[in-house]
Amino acid sequence: MKFSIVIDNRELSDWIVYNIIHSIDKAISEDVPNQRHELSLETKNYISFIRGDFINENLRKFVVDIEKGILLHTFQRFGWSGRLLIIKDSRLTISIMTENNLARIQKKDRKNPHFIQSILHCMNGDLHGRYEQTQFFDTDPFDSETYDKDFNKINNGAIDLVEGYRHCIISYSLTGKSLTDVRFKVLDPKFNIVCEENLSDYIKPDFASLTANDPDEATAREEHNKLTNNLISLKPGLKLRLRVEDKEA
Repeated sequence: MKFSIVIDNRELSDWIVYNIIHSIDKAISEDVPNQRHELSLETKNYISFIRGDFINENLRKFVVDIEKGILLHTFQRFGWSGRLLIIKDSRLTISIMTENNLARIQKKDRKNPHFIQSILHCMNGDLHGRYEQTQFFDTDPFDSETYDKDFNKINNGAIDLVEGYRHCIISYSLTGKSLTDVRFKVLDPKFNIVCEENLSDYIKPDFASLTANDPDEATAREEHNKLTNNLISLKPGLKLRLRVEDKEA
């Protein structure tokens, strides 16, 4: 089974998708709660950033495979350290963020472009969203030269745009210690959705709830194993088509 983006015959394997979501889920349901319990500080201001740190650490452990061309690229943003997944065989880069953070990117007045704005401008510049609104005036606060310079700092030679790389975003939502929703998105430079797919079927089942009222541990263990073995076959192969228009049109 393949999680497929139908453009230039590129594919993102089901194994990569599952392990990315596992990395997010583990950070939310295990890593952050355990860290908060161990530290037990009076204030917990660090929580705003530590989830992302754990997600990046989990990506390094469960997704990165240098021999297979799956890399975790480092870039710096004004004192903040970011990461981009690079899938060389598929010619894709992937960033991960909450749905709320993604929605806020364009709403905030900025002196410098957000890194996602620069990446979308340079990597998905010829894509157009499914429901793109007609604009009579250019409302973009930054010009192409600004985006290009910023992207070059982010990329730092990690990929060659001539090879036709695309950028994708995996956005997620959470409630407390639970990952509740995951989306795969390809956006155009104006943040219009080119294609989107719900990946929530890849979130692990709540095994604790399955066994909470079951006195028979053997039965519970059997159910656990059955669900675990079926994780990679929960979702049928999906096809996402990117709408590309001639730049000269």
